[in-house]
Amino acid sequence: NTYRIEALAKYFNNEKVAKDFLLTLINMPYDKAISSIDKLTFDGYLISSSKSAQYDSEIDFLIKQRDLLKNGYAKLIETYDDQYIGTKKISEYQIDVARYFTDNNIDLLVVGLNNSDYVKNIESYLSQLNLELKNLEKDQTDNNALKDALEAEVKTLVGYYGNSAGSISTYEEFNKQIAECIKKAIQIAREIRTIEDKIRSQGVTSSDKTAFENQIKSFYDELVKLTNDYEKVTKEIYLNNSNIYYSKSSVVEYNGGISMPIAAVASLIVGFGIACVAILIVDLPKLTAKKEEEKIA
Repeated sequence: NTYRIEALAKYFNNEKVAKDFLLTLINMPYDKAISSIDKLTFDGYLISSSKSAQYDSEIDFLIKQRDLLKNGYAKLIETYDDQYIGTKKISEYQIDVARYFTDNNIDLLVVGLNNSDYVKNIESYLSQLNLELKNLEKDQTDNNALKDALEAEVKTLVGYYGNSAGSISTYEEFNKQIAECIKKAIQIAREIRTIEDKIRSQGVTSSDKTAFENQIKSFYDELVKLTNDYEKVTKEIYLNNSNIYYSKSSVVEYNGGISMPIAAVASLIVGFGIACVAILIVDLPKLTAKKEEEKIA
């Protein structure tokens, strides 16, 4: 991307003011990029996990955080090569994540939860169950209405066409749809009974959740450490790959043919993919004329 900035001399008191203004403009994208890098965070899933009202979502967010780190390191290596960050290569940080989750299988938390009666928050648990029950009852009503409508249509067709050869295939199609409704009704009824049983038990659990909660906390604490490493690595890579490169001997060019060698026309390269070139021009004759007018005044 290339952009060109032209400034009329009448807006500046002197050459220095014009030069400082244009230098500020040329550095603005870079300064903005550096500020954005500094504000980057990667702990969104951890925050969501800590605020989860139920164990299933709490664990799910931890798994998402693990995947963010694994995929993030892979992308960094693909984009920037396996460079050193401090005393370690990016791949070594990547191995730290892989090794921990090989030795500690977080997916087993899901298995443990599914095989237990653990409930984290009773009120939230019952509220969710009642919502699921309401949705299932609506599905049940809609399914029964569809089945009744299909059966009524078949009855009407039989009364009109009888068992003529041409109507048999039509009846078969309706009967297939009715059979699907019956199958779905059985499944819905089974799910309704399961939820009603859970509501009646009111989430009461006799199991000791302490060990289970300690396992979750252990994964959370380790993910905090691994995420801090990932943030440090990512920010340093972005900063190392963000700079202004000057392609000319001056930042500010005057169209009167005089050049002031203060820096250079810049290409901005930002670690996460922004690039631009700036050409800054001041109308020197008008600036000079203005200065002469000021002297006369």
